[in-house]
Amino acid sequence: MWPARQPLLRLGVLAAVFLLVAQAVVGATFITNSTFDYPDVNPGDGVALDENGRVTLRAAIEEANALPGSDHISFGDPFSALDRTSSVRYGHAAVRATLPITDDVVIDAGTMVIGFMDAVGSSEFRMFEVMPGVRLELVSIYIQESYPLSQNMVADRGPAIYIHPGASVVALACQIRMGIARVAGGAVYVDHGSFAWTSIREFGGTSEGDGGVIFNDGGEVYLNGDGLLYGTANGRGGGIFNHGGVVWLRRGDFRHCAAEAEGGAVYSDGGTIVMAATTIDDNSAASGGGVYLTGGAVMEVTGSSFTNNTVSAQGGGIHVASGLLRATQCTFGLCAAELGGGGIFLAGGEATLLNCTLTLNEGGLAVMRDADCFLGNTIVAANGVLAGTDVSGRIASLGHNLIGIQGGGAGYADTDLLGTEPSALLPGLEYTPRHEGRIESPRYIWSPTRESPAIDAGDSSLLASPEFVGGSCYDTRLSCCPRVRGLAVDIGAVEWQEGEANAPCDGLHRADYDRDSRIGLSELLRIIQLYNAGAFQCTAWSEDGYAPGTGDEACAAHSADYHPQDWHMDLNELLRVIQFFNMGGYVSCPDAHTEDGFCPLNR
Repeated sequence: MWPARQPLLRLGVLAAVFLLVAQAVVGATFITNSTFDYPDVNPGDGVALDENGRVTLRAAIEEANALPGSDHISFGDPFSALDRTSSVRYGHAAVRATLPITDDVVIDAGTMVIGFMDAVGSSEFRMFEVMPGVRLELVSIYIQESYPLSQNMVADRGPAIYIHPGASVVALACQIRMGIARVAGGAVYVDHGSFAWTSIREFGGTSEGDGGVIFNDGGEVYLNGDGLLYGTANGRGGGIFNHGGVVWLRRGDFRHCAAEAEGGAVYSDGGTIVMAATTIDDNSAASGGGVYLTGGAVMEVTGSSFTNNTVSAQGGGIHVASGLLRATQCTFGLCAAELGGGGIFLAGGEATLLNCTLTLNEGGLAVMRDADCFLGNTIVAANGVLAGTDVSGRIASLGHNLIGIQGGGAGYADTDLLGTEPSALLPGLEYTPRHEGRIESPRYIWSPTRESPAIDAGDSSLLASPEFVGGSCYDTRLSCCPRVRGLAVDIGAVEWQEGEANAPCDGLHRADYDRDSRIGLSELLRIIQLYNAGAFQCTAWSEDGYAPGTGDEACAAHSADYHPQDWHMDLNELLRVIQFFNMGGYVSCPDAHTEDGFCPLNR
């Protein structure tokens, strides 16, 4: 039996920041009409004009810094980045020096499709520096180098954005690329602040030290979106370096990240990593091609895939030097490690793997004697023998695992399905690309075929264990395919979809659109968006079935709109969802006579 689960941190402070923003004083609005980078002639007079009488981005920011309240800046000068005769409208600003943000401000593309912000000139500088306690919001903004590349978005840390202690940056549908950090954080450096980014499009950078894209120093980082994240680091963490902070990752695609040392995609020295529906593909490092955990770091990951990651030492998918790993419904495939543990390498610490699949790696799972590994409902089979058998070392079996070749491993249970080297047990899997294009599905998965011995061979009771992170109603494809079909749960990350579903998902809060019985940060931000809009309506095209603004009211009522149910959310209703977020989860409790039929669950 594993030790009691340690609760993860919740972002109550960050939730409070967003709530305060919802009630912030509305300031001035500025619309740029110049692409040049000239300062304001008289900051504080409310007009944001440069010496030529034009509204530049810099003049608007300087005016916003000087005025009280949260100000708003939009692009108003149309520009086509590729063809000036194009009918597609772009905003554009050529930036030649750092833009300091000393007061709350929103910068968006306005009526444009995109707002381009190019770093130009001969000197090295960062694009934004967000001062302590200040909030910057970016909407449809592309931050990038000039073209052709002259390497001028360069700084010691965070060449695109530096976030000071207590400051927060929220980005929606933005892109950052081609920053270069001399020390750390090739695009963004979070210094005990917060950074939340939804609808990621493209996110890249390079660091001559650690953190090719993001360096999170004791802060809070949340990334949600189906875009591409890529970066390189001469040190550790080709994508993200997390130093004692909290990082939430959902639906991102870490691809072609590289670190010369450890952590091709993610390196965490202490702190917490929470990951769901994320693809970690084709990354490389010396150790931990996908993720490297040390310093007592805690990682919870569900519904994600680790594929094609390579290392010259150990841990193609994940390397745990010390800390705690909980992985459910994850796939580790086609990863390679020259010295062991192509899928996962546990040098120390503790790991619990439930309903995972490790297949076609050069060595599946390696457990050193200083590490503890709990394994249940998991496939470790058909891994190459170049770096050893499927399992190397002693595990603590929770039962109902499928092990292709048991030699080299120990600690199996009577309910485990075991093969031997002369007679390997084949898992009966076939490669399945992202399921029907669903964005909640990881990019690479292997599904059981009709003849697979994994079908109905798992232990359904493990789905209710406190170590089963994420929701257990659906398999790794999330919000798609029921987790239990037939007599019992299948072994592995993917359920064979045939027969009656006997574990329907009901009693779910409508804010919980990923159906994991928790309110995540993206889900909380969605409720805050509907709250800020003043009203909401039905739509068939959003993740939760609702959209901001007045309109269609023919769909089912939103769970968060209950007192009264009037198609807009008041402050008490918003605070109720924040309570569920801070408590870590919720349950349906209609018999408890609560105002909304749900009760908070402290996880």
